[in-house]
Amino acid sequence: MPTDLRCQKLAKLLVNHSVFVKPNENVIISGTEDARDLLVALYKEIILKGAHPILRFRPAGLAPFFYRYANKKQIEKFPENFDYMVKNAQKYIGISCPKNTKELTNCNTKKMIARETVVEPISNYVCNEKPKIYRVTCGFPCNALAQEAEMDLVEYENFVYSACLQDWKKLSKNLFRIAKKFEKGKNVWLNGACSGKFKWLD
Repeated sequence: MPTDLRCQKLAKLLVNHSVFVKPNENVIISGTEDARDLLVALYKEIILKGAHPILRFRPAGLAPFFYRYANKKQIEKFPENFDYMVKNAQKYIGISCPKNTKELTNCNTKKMIARETVVEPISNYVCNEKPKIYRVTCGFPCNALAQEAEMDLVEYENFVYSACLQDWKKLSKNLFRIAKKFEKGKNVWLNGACSGKFKWLD
C-alpha cells in the first residue's frame, strides 16, 4: 500500500517547523509499529537535514506485561541508558499511535505510580528543559484513536491531517496578534457559550 503523501508532509512539518532540526543534531524519534509510515518518513527527513535520527521503537502491549510481572527492583530501576540518550539529544519527536487506548486499565496502579516517579526526571527534562532539548508530540491516525473519536479511520485521517497540515506561519501571526491583546488587557468578557464573540476590556 503506497504511503499517504500527507504523512510525508506531516514529517516535514514536524522536522522543519515544530523542532526545526539542524545539521549534526541528535534527534530521537519515538513511536509504535502502527506509526511505521510516519517514523520512516521522519527518519528520512532527518537524514536529509544532515542530522542523526535515533529511533526509539516501542512495541504495543509491553506496558501491561511490565506492570503485571515486573518486580520491585525492576520497577525502581532508573533507565540510565535512556537518560543518557535524552541528555545527548537536541530534539525529541514523539508519535502517539496506540493500538489499544485501554490497555493499562487493569494494571497495578501502585506499580504505575512508582514507575512514573522513577522516570519523572527524564520526562521533566524532555518537557521543560528548552533550549537544551526541543520536543513535539504528534498524534498519528490509527483505528484505536479513530474509535475514541467515534469516527471511521478515513474520517479520522482527514480530521488529523486537516488539523496539522496548515499554514502555520500565517496562523502563528494571527495567534501572536491575539496574544498581544491579552497581554495588554486585564479582563476578557465572553459573549455567549457558542457564538465565538468576545470583547476586550482594557
